[in-house]
Parts: sequence; C-alpha cells; structure tokens
Amino acid sequence: MSKEKKVLELSAKMNFKDILFHIRLNGYGYIGFYYSGSGDSGSIDSMYLVPKDLASQNDDGQILTECSDWELQSKSEHDLPKEIWDMVENHIYTHILDDAPDWYNNDGGGGHGYICTENGDFSVDHYINIVETEEEQLIGNL
Repeated sequence: MSKEKKVLELSAKMNFKDILFHIRLNGYGYIGFYYSGSGDSGSIDSMYLVPKDLASQNDDGQILTECSDWELQSKSEHDLPKEIWDMVENHIYTHILDDAPDWYNNDGGGGHGYICTENGDFSVDHYINIVETEEEQLIGNL
C-alpha cells in the first residue's frame, strides 16, 4: 500500500484531537495560521507548525514565539501530509473563523492565531477594517 493511501486511510479515521496529539508527538506545540479577506470572500493564507521548545503561553493566553513566524513557516510547511493540513484548515474555518466577526465581507479583515497541540486551546489576534467617511460642504463663488 502506498504511503499516500495509508495517510488518506489514517486521516479519514482521525478526529481533530487525534491530529493534535500526533502533531505534538512529533515535537510541535502549536499550529500557527494567518487569514484575511474582503469583498465577499476570505481564506487562510498560511499555516505552520511551532516546535514545543520555541513557544510559550503567557498568563493572558497569548502565544509567544522565539523566532519569526516566517522562519517557522518555511521550516514546517512540508512536515504534514496535505490531507492532514486540509483537515486542520477545515477545522480552523469551522470552529474558529466562522465565529469571528465579519472579516471576509465589505472592507474585510484578518488575523493571526495559534492552536495549542496539548489541549486544543486557541488564541487569535483578529481585526476588521472599518472605512470612515467624512463629509464637508464646499461653498464659494467663481
């Protein structure tokens, strides 16, 4: 049986807590992600894994990493099979972003978040763009 077929069969049987458990067993403490949107659509722009020894969580629940997110992204993008990344992405949409205020409509928004592989807790820095219009009346004579 090919490796890809084994991954597909395994991923079909796993729930999200199983995925987090296996990611943690491989030395990763967090899953990081960026998302953005506007108009009437939005998407997850990137996802990456954060090694356990390069991140910590403070008392406010904020995740602190010891190196840049870009460094982490380039190191971990191939550490999971695509099918598992797809399941993680679907879970982020369904259980986190579907409840986030209006980040994909009109002027859009976005954010950056982490999911803890130990317990499934998540922390997201979320923003929405608001355009303010100021009007003035100009009166004069030419």
